[in-house]
Amino acid sequence: MEVVERVVEVVKTQRVIEQVRVEVTAEGRLRAFSDYASILSELSLRLDTGRIYDRDLASLTAAMTTLVDAFNRRCR
Repeated sequence: MEVVERVVEVVKTQRVIEQVRVEVTAEGRLRAFSDYASILSELSLRLDTGRIYDRDLASLTAAMTTLVDAFNRRCR
């Protein structure tokens, strides 16, 4: 009789759904300037913690470049 030991690894896939609350007015616009600041802070946190997919970075880069360009034009 032969006894064989081996390690069996099992991969468990877990789906996580995250709900994000965004408050808007009846016109669909943000309520106050502070909303913009909090949204940008949340975006920064998500980027720093890797909670944004790499596949979404290209479209996010284009949008952020447009935002920074508009901000720089306004601040001149």
